[in-house]
Amino acid sequence: MKRVLAVGCSFFDKRCKSYVGTQIDFWPKILAKEFNCDITILGQSGCGNRSIHDRIIDHGDGFDFIIAQWTQFWREDWVNCNANWGVDDTNNVYATNSTYENVYGQLLWETNYFNPPAVIDRNIRWINTIRKAYPNSFHLFGPRPIDSHIVQHFSIPKKFILKSVNQRSRIEYCVNNILREKGEEYFIAPNDGHPGQLGQDYIADLLYGEMSKCLT
Repeated sequence: MKRVLAVGCSFFDKRCKSYVGTQIDFWPKILAKEFNCDITILGQSGCGNRSIHDRIIDHGDGFDFIIAQWTQFWREDWVNCNANWGVDDTNNVYATNSTYENVYGQLLWETNYFNPPAVIDRNIRWINTIRKAYPNSFHLFGPRPIDSHIVQHFSIPKKFILKSVNQRSRIEYCVNNILREKGEEYFIAPNDGHPGQLGQDYIADLLYGEMSKCLT
């Protein structure tokens, strides 16, 4: 029996408020059952790609296959302080630990740390590091890697940024984009971007062929 590790953000986290009280089965579990694999899913709400990278490095040894479901590029992780940072769809800074909210706001808008090329470079390095360290891995995005409301703050055209991300990440699938084309019923609730069970089932069906090559 193959051992599979799947790592991601809230899209893999049953503690996420969108999933609390539900009996959701995430798509890696559906496919692991189909191919008689042992599955471990590590999801953390609000985390960034550095956290996903670090959890794969910390836990990936001993697994036969890794599923890396990457998240939004604009998220940052405050290591060992139990805090994740991001920006919501109204451009307000949020933090899981409010102590760091003002610090993050200053970093975001007053330095070049968050300029698009730097953001893309950092995230691509994390993705490629995992690709190299774990050749038996599958990569996709859960949420959209680049949010349009963030791009509006910068002079680089959105089309250029998205093209750069797509080309350099070499990632074909984005769960959120795929399900947006299907309809709201594929999400856990209206105006909630987390896939519901119908969405999880659809992604599992969509990736069945890809996973059959890896898990059998």
